[in-house]
Amino acid sequence: MNTPQSRIDDLVARPSEGLPVEIKSWIDPASHEGIAKIVRACLAMRNQNGGFLIIGLNDQTLQLETAGKPSNVRDAFHTDRMQQLVSRYAYETFEIEVAFAERDGMELPVIVIPDGVQYPLASKSDLIASDGKKLIRVGDVYCRTLNANGRASTAIAQPKDWRDIFDRCFENREADIGRFLRRHLGSSADGLLSFGVKPHVTLKAQTISFLDEGINHFVRAASARNLTGAAHQIANGAKFEAALIVDPLKTGELPTAVFRQTLASSNPNFTGWPVWLDSSGFKDQSAWPVVRDGLWETLIISLDSWSEHLDFYLFDPNGKFYLLRNLQDDSSEKIPAGTVLDPIIAILRVAETIAVGLSFARALGWEPEDTTLAFAFRWNRLKGRKLEPWVNPGVHISAYEKTGTDSVTSYVEVPLDTPLNAIAPAVETVVRQLFVQFGGYQLPTKAIEDWTRKLIERRL
Repeated sequence: MNTPQSRIDDLVARPSEGLPVEIKSWIDPASHEGIAKIVRACLAMRNQNGGFLIIGLNDQTLQLETAGKPSNVRDAFHTDRMQQLVSRYAYETFEIEVAFAERDGMELPVIVIPDGVQYPLASKSDLIASDGKKLIRVGDVYCRTLNANGRASTAIAQPKDWRDIFDRCFENREADIGRFLRRHLGSSADGLLSFGVKPHVTLKAQTISFLDEGINHFVRAASARNLTGAAHQIANGAKFEAALIVDPLKTGELPTAVFRQTLASSNPNFTGWPVWLDSSGFKDQSAWPVVRDGLWETLIISLDSWSEHLDFYLFDPNGKFYLLRNLQDDSSEKIPAGTVLDPIIAILRVAETIAVGLSFARALGWEPEDTTLAFAFRWNRLKGRKLEPWVNPGVHISAYEKTGTDSVTSYVEVPLDTPLNAIAPAVETVVRQLFVQFGGYQLPTKAIEDWTRKLIERRL
């Protein structure tokens, strides 16, 4: 697996528990109870199609814990030891990884569980405590689930969880079939595997209009903050926007804390700073979500020396979501601001937005067979830029012309029953409308598929 250290560092620096991330206080991996916690979490994450178990933090406060910390963290949570535990109790053996990251001078272990589950994984052995209680039973299938208050937890799968588990298994089988067909049939397989997107004019107009509504909310929120200096500069810089409308919309829903927590818990966290991330635990209270005009609203301005972030969100519990971000291309010392647009970043941001939107709609209870997600994307202040993969300089593209277009809006509809590993055609529909502005450039379909798959499989 070899998960990038930067991903592990981000998880520990900005912890947020959700379906793909579980947080535990210090565990004794030599005790029956400790073994049970580790094994249950790993099996649940495997059935979740991969995730992370962070040890050494309080799952309520997300602060460091010292009670129960072993004298030698790396020895206590060595990969070989953890692998032996999982292999002893998992019906099918799968490889795990243990990484480590520091927070305030304390080293924490992060157990990384890979994706790729193709059928529900059960436990193969009993684990019985000294008092006779069965901590793990043969045949138990563990999963990550949202309980009544919207918080993610590990539990034995119940009837309501089986559909999600089987969907993930079928998605992975479909991905294997898709790769097989592409490998043996070549480009002709693309037509077999892609899905048609039938635009709905009214829904399209509503979604693009919500982009304008979102930017108006952002302007008001930024103005009320009375920003100065670098914060004012980033707020007035180039931006990437996305709007999502779930069709059919709900009616009469309220912006409750449970609604917001459900979103936070169901975010797949594909990247270290995911789209629509939950900022309720930030030290900077000005970044905390607030309810305004019946919507959850969040404005985050982070000006760390290593990274600059501007994020603005709107969450309407009836099914409308808005995202605004600064262009990453303008906040790096590697390139002059306003000169380039990285096509790989554009692909990843679109893919992540679509994937998180699908996860949100499923967690909030929309029926997959009867629901469509409408996405509108917009990039501005593009005029005079050229396409350049500056984050991955080893990647070559044959685009050399600057664009004369200043703003690009793109739209796509995605059925809710679309598997996450099948969103590449939708991503291509969006980004090809962007890339063609740069001298008519078209990035090969396979490149878009490969980068989308790397994001979904967390291999960036």
